[in-house]
Amino acid sequence: MMSSVLPWYRREAGLAVTLAGFVPALLAVVLPVALRLPLLGLAGVLLAAGLFLIIQRELRRPSERKS
Repeated sequence: MMSSVLPWYRREAGLAVTLAGFVPALLAVVLPVALRLPLLGLAGVLLAAGLFLIIQRELRRPSERKS
């Protein structure tokens, strides 16, 4: 199966996780103050995990530079 037929969130898992990290951050703005710290913590974990996945994918990708 070609990767181009897969939805974007299947091809770019790191991007999907990073974007999901913004949901708790936005909820922290509108929900009560007591929930702010846990939501911001969850947002931080998701953003860090997404960034890790993006970096890991880039390091695994073979170099496309021409010598």
